[in-house]
Amino acid sequence: MEELSGKRPAFIQGDIREAETLETAFQQYDIDAVIHFAGLKAVGESVEKSILCYHNNVEGSINMFKAMSTYNCKRIVFSSSATVYSDPASVPIREDFPLSATNPYGRSKLMIEDHPARLVGIRQQLPERHPALLQSD
Repeated sequence: MEELSGKRPAFIQGDIREAETLETAFQQYDIDAVIHFAGLKAVGESVEKSILCYHNNVEGSINMFKAMSTYNCKRIVFSSSATVYSDPASVPIREDFPLSATNPYGRSKLMIEDHPARLVGIRQQLPERHPALLQSD
């Protein structure tokens, strides 16, 4: 990121589930974009510890969205997952495939995507919003 932007990004160690940490970061820095890679991603662990998966991935993301809204941060890159397509009919997976998750990890990603997806859907009403989704395995 430093090479691309010419600026060394600040590193803030914390937990996305701690709203106070996010609040402090947004107060301390002029944040105009978020790259959101925070989340538990092990499918097996999400089945064994589904409450932890939802708590970390969904609640943590909600905390981030709230802080972004409070501090007028309108840009986010969110790392999604191909698991939101369940068992695709063909490969490679295209973004127009039906969404369906078969495990807590995939369902947590779908829940989180709902927020930026709604922003995209009302882009005409909120043209200053700029969500982007990245999907990977």
